[in-house]
Amino acid sequence: MTDRDASGKFVQGNKASPGRPPKEREEKYREIFNTTITFARFARIVDKLGQKAEKGDTQAAKILFDYLIGPPVQRNEHTGADGAPISHTVEVVPIDYRNAVAALAPRPMDDSATPGED
Repeated sequence: MTDRDASGKFVQGNKASPGRPPKEREEKYREIFNTTITFARFARIVDKLGQKAEKGDTQAAKILFDYLIGPPVQRNEHTGADGAPISHTVEVVPIDYRNAVAALAPRPMDDSATPGED
């Protein structure tokens, strides 16, 4: 059974996604947030996080840094058996595409033999 209709849209009640809340609901939340968290209040919150970070609160520092510069990107260094980093340089080899296509193209039907036929 598919969760999409003939045009590819999700049908109502599908299991893949409950769907996005109505726009009116989002607007109500945004309005409540904007009236509750004023610029002055937000500045006090950021100042409090800064004070905690200066005192060694790593969670407060993480919140500030993630907001300012984004979360850190995890990088994995690939090493060989000797522990030396593996070069990520890729050698580009020119290929004659006509020969490659000819090699990949299926054979004509009259050349094929059905298994079991002699």
